[in-house]
Amino acid sequence: MTYRRILAAISGGSASQATTDVACWLAKTFAANVEGFHVKWDAVAISAMTTGMLGLSIDGIALEQLVAESETAARRAGDTFRGRAEKMGLVPFAGDRKVPSFGWRVAKGPAPELVAREAILYDLVVLGRSDRVLDEPSSHAIEETLTKSGRPVLLTPSTAPTEIGQHAAIGWNGSAQAARAVTAGLPLLKRAEKVTVITIGKEWSAGSAAIIDFLAWHGVEAHHLEHAREGGRAAGARLIEQAETTGADLLVMGAFAHAPWQEALFGGASREALKTSSLPILLAH
Repeated sequence: MTYRRILAAISGGSASQATTDVACWLAKTFAANVEGFHVKWDAVAISAMTTGMLGLSIDGIALEQLVAESETAARRAGDTFRGRAEKMGLVPFAGDRKVPSFGWRVAKGPAPELVAREAILYDLVVLGRSDRVLDEPSSHAIEETLTKSGRPVLLTPSTAPTEIGQHAAIGWNGSAQAARAVTAGLPLLKRAEKVTVITIGKEWSAGSAAIIDFLAWHGVEAHHLEHAREGGRAAGARLIEQAETTGADLLVMGAFAHAPWQEALFGGASREALKTSSLPILLAH
């Protein structure tokens, strides 16, 4: 398995540069194609929603301004994406599937829904985390993509690292989601100089030998670190912190199987850990 097609969701906001750089690095490393995907505001839908929910109407001039701002933001995002991709040695895709390349697409509508729909036929989706609070729309885009596209998601930190996966950590709990994350991360795990399987508590540790054996069959040598469970601490936050403590520059983990996974990953301590972490995190659901 390798990555051949990568989708980079480019909002045009503060996280876009890191998202672009990480996605282009992946394309260059694996001789893949990266598609920059930007979703414009749907000014008409915003106007209708505002009128319906708040009883407020947007006049024609204000609506035209919203449309103009949306077009400007999309054009700026595209120019920046293409410029950085070319600077990193990628070429516009012109039919040659053997060279690292890039493309650019723009759609209009609700970003979480459209990114999830677009992601279905890509090997990996790269989403950004800004250095602002991980707000609700960002969390929705991550959740929608993970649960509705069936594709793995690589969350980038607000500043792109120069290298990813020299020391990869795997958050292992024996779940199908964690197994899918490991499989999705194999191209990066095979490149890693060091791989650490992290388990939290005795119940997670029981299957650590099996995942280390699975990795060995794929040519990946890994070792196991067990950490004690702390009462009241979210598993997501604990994994992120322990991965950083071990010196990892990539964390591979499964999104939780049931509804509480969103709270476990994005709520409370996990929200803070995710917001402040400099780790790229590869998730699968």
